[in-house]
Amino acid sequence: MFVFSNTAVSLDGRVADAAESRSGPGSATDLAYMSVLRARADAVLIGGATFRRWRLPLLPDQAAIDRLGTSSFPDGAAPGLAGRRWWNVVMSRQPSLPDAPRFWEEQRIRPLCVSPPGQGPVHGWLGEQASATDLAAVLDLLAERGVTRLLVEAGPALLLEFLRMGLLDELHVTVCPRLYGRGPSLLDGVVRSGAYQRLKLLHAHLVGDELYTRYAVERP
Repeated sequence: MFVFSNTAVSLDGRVADAAESRSGPGSATDLAYMSVLRARADAVLIGGATFRRWRLPLLPDQAAIDRLGTSSFPDGAAPGLAGRRWWNVVMSRQPSLPDAPRFWEEQRIRPLCVSPPGQGPVHGWLGEQASATDLAAVLDLLAERGVTRLLVEAGPALLLEFLRMGLLDELHVTVCPRLYGRGPSLLDGVVRSGAYQRLKLLHAHLVGDELYTRYAVERP
């Protein structure tokens, strides 16, 4: 399975301000590019904390993709959306999730909630549920459901875990012209004890004041 992530960060590496407001550092163009990446995936994965803040389906927006145009990002166009459905995967370590009517009303998603073994059903989740001991087991669950390309839109802790386990193939990072000073950063913790994770730049593109980058994760 090919696993890639997408994150917008401020110039000082923050994914949100100190108040962790719902609006991140990215522009409307960045949101449109997020739609392109979602269109390239079979499934989009987030953590429970992200779901609690943003209780909406994780889907590409055709209108946003059309406005963006393929020439803006020459690293590949978005595939067609007609007739497709996307897995929306939520990793929840808590026994309950809040009500999310717009999420459950969307017919183009296939919802899956994954929780630790022994936790039992997650209250408030109306779709399929499963348990997994670690992220490798989560990828096995998704592979069994036909997922070949997974987009990770998780927060710092969960993204770090993908890197620690060697499960992330690429990172898409938008560097935005903002300075937050405080707030959650791209990663929360140390990637590997005694060593740094090395990346290879595959693509960089400037749109306005935002720098769009794509990196391959080099295996140790």
